[in-house]
Amino acid sequence: IFLDLKLYDIPSTVIGAAHTLLPGLALITVPSDLGPTGLKRIVAGTAHRVLAVTILTSTKAADLEALGYKSKYTENLTQLVVERAKMAQVAGCRGVVCSGQEAAAVKKACGPDFQVVCPGIRLEGAPVSGDDQSRTVTPYEAMLNGADFIVVGRPIRQAGNAAQQVAAARRVVEEIEQGLQDRGR
Repeated sequence: IFLDLKLYDIPSTVIGAAHTLLPGLALITVPSDLGPTGLKRIVAGTAHRVLAVTILTSTKAADLEALGYKSKYTENLTQLVVERAKMAQVAGCRGVVCSGQEAAAVKKACGPDFQVVCPGIRLEGAPVSGDDQSRTVTPYEAMLNGADFIVVGRPIRQAGNAAQQVAAARRVVEEIEQGLQDRGR
């Protein structure tokens, strides 16, 4: 089970929350901006495997500018994602959550065993109502770029009736299979 609460607080509070979570969870998420010290403490303080969220897939360059980030990051979000991924890896995190647009760069920087989970998955030609994601990819693109896991919700939930939802889910599976095949697995 992957619990995507993005636990965000001081390390001792995050560790306390992690201890109250259901046993058997495979992965929990924490923001990478807790920094290397915070990430190390959380990894050491919980039995759960920790994924660091690099940058939310809804984040745009203008958002980072408003938060005071330097132009080297606002002009190249991938650089910030990769730097946060490397920091998370050194801290002992099992992997990161990032856009499928950055998955290949993270795999190149951190190696094939560092897990990459990609949200913001969209099916081509199937718009999502109220979409707040800005850095999206298809299931095929995510897998081709090296994603180990993808997070798909609204493209299936908003597909229509039950038969349309099943068809959307099948399409996701087909794209995953094709992406894995094309990347050489």
